[in-house]
Amino acid sequence: MGVHGVSFSPDGRILASSGWDDTIRLWDAPAGTFSCALLGHADGVFSVAYSPDGRILASGGWDNTVRLWDAATGILLRILTGHTDEVLGVAFGSDGRVLASGGKDCAIRLWDVATGGLLRILEGHGCGRECGLQSGWANSSQWWLGRHCPSVGCVRGHPPANPEGPARGQLRGVQPVRADPGQWR
Repeated sequence: MGVHGVSFSPDGRILASSGWDDTIRLWDAPAGTFSCALLGHADGVFSVAYSPDGRILASGGWDNTVRLWDAATGILLRILTGHTDEVLGVAFGSDGRVLASGGKDCAIRLWDVATGGLLRILEGHGCGRECGLQSGWANSSQWWLGRHCPSVGCVRGHPPANPEGPARGQLRGVQPVRADPGQWR
């Protein structure tokens, strides 16, 4: 099993965690106690992220879906489909209106949170290489690319883990995302 994703609510009181057991768990962080479990993914849950206002929790799973939950009630609001492989990372834009998801299908999808509609697909990560998408600082609108992704660009100083591509058992595709995709609306 194991824990794969963690995210604090904006006020720091609730911690969401995700793992191989198909479950999202919410914890009262100051008290250090379990609050509730969110069930709905058909396979492991790799990532979780709170919206900037703390009202929505997004999750990405090995069932190729992104799910949006009401953070106060735990009710499932939407299931976003379109990824053709596991969803490894989710992140909200700074205004909370756009959600980015990235996965093993080597695509980043930008979603309208209010409607669940797909806004755009960003492609360019070669799945034959280990690539990752990372951000610099919280609320940054800059994309920082890691490893080696010649079709997209690189930030120098991040040597490849394996110049021949991922070793057996390494993850491929787009790793967790944290940036401000609002500029593509």
